[in-house]
Amino acid sequence: MKLTRSELADVWSVLEGLATDPAEIKVKGVGLGTAQGEVRLGRDGSGRLHLLVPIGLEEPLNEDKRSSGVHILKVVLLEEGNEVAFGDVVCLLPHLADIFHRLAAEMVEAIDDNPESPLPACRAVLDQWRELLDRAGSKFSRNALAGLYGELWHLRLLLEEDPARRLDVWRGCRGEIIDFRRGSSFLEVKVSFRREGRVIEIHGLRQLERPEGTDLFLSYLGVEESPRGESVPDLIEAIKGLGASSGEFTELLQAVGYEESDADQFEAVRFSVLEHRLYEVDDDFPRITPELFFGGEQPAGIVDVNYWIDLTNEPPIPLAASAALELFKRMAGEGA
Repeated sequence: MKLTRSELADVWSVLEGLATDPAEIKVKGVGLGTAQGEVRLGRDGSGRLHLLVPIGLEEPLNEDKRSSGVHILKVVLLEEGNEVAFGDVVCLLPHLADIFHRLAAEMVEAIDDNPESPLPACRAVLDQWRELLDRAGSKFSRNALAGLYGELWHLRLLLEEDPARRLDVWRGCRGEIIDFRRGSSFLEVKVSFRREGRVIEIHGLRQLERPEGTDLFLSYLGVEESPRGESVPDLIEAIKGLGASSGEFTELLQAVGYEESDADQFEAVRFSVLEHRLYEVDDDFPRITPELFFGGEQPAGIVDVNYWIDLTNEPPIPLAASAALELFKRMAGEGA
C-alpha cells in the first residue's frame, strides 16, 4: 500500500483542532493492517502529528528519543472503552511537519512491506532520516533546551522574590562559568532526565570552585518531557509578565542562541519538574577543583576536565525547603 505525503497531510488536516487537551490524541485509520491491527494517524491537543503502530498491550517497547524532532514512544489509548497500545512515532516540532509527512509516507510503505514487524521497519526508516532531522530540528538539542528551561525556571523564582525584577542575576547567558550570581551568593543549575539516580556532569575544574568569601550552591532539577508541562516560550512569557525589562531579556536570550521568532518550534516541547534539590557546595561536597592538585593549579598539559558526580545517596544532604527559599530571597535582595 502506498500513501503519498499529501494524502497523509490531508488526514492530519481533518484531525486538526479535534483534540482540546495536550495529552489527548484524536486518531483516524489509514486502511493499512499489521499483525496487531490497523495503523492510525493522530493529532494531539498541542497540534503534534502522530503515526500510531499497534502493539500488544503488555509488549515492551524500547523508546527512541535520540532525534530532537521525532521520537518513538509507547502510548495507550482508549478505543470504545478498551485500552489499545501503540508504538507512537511523534513529530515534536511544528516546523518539521513537511519533513515528517515524507518520513511517515516512507514508514507506511515500509510497514506494508513488513506487516509482521512494523515497528522495526519504522525504526529503520527513522535511522535513515536521522541526520536530516537533527540538522533541521533545532539549534538546541534536547539536553540544551532542557538546560535553558532549567535556567529560566530558576530565573523566574528569583525574579518573583525581587521587586525590582533585575535580570543581572542571570550570569551564564553572559558567558560566565556560573549560572546565577548576586553579591556573595553563587548558584549553578543542573538539569537531568534520569529516572533512576541523580548523576550530573560538571564542566571543567572551576565550575564548582567557590571563590573566597562567597557561598556556592548547586541546584538539581529532575525533569521529564510531558504534554502537561511548561515550554521554554511559556517561561519566557511568564518572566515578561513579572515586569522584567523586555529589551534586556530579549538580548540575554539572543546571547544563548534563542530567537523569540522561533518560539513556535519550541512550544510543543514541554517539561514537568519531578524533583528540585538544592545543595550547598561546601568542603564536603564531591567535586574536583584546581586546589586538589599540586600548587593549586590545573596540571600543565591538561586542556579540559569534565566529570560526573552522583547525588543519589546522602550525604550530601540537600537544603530544607525553608533554607532554599531563604537563599532565593537573599539572592533577590542583595546588591549586584
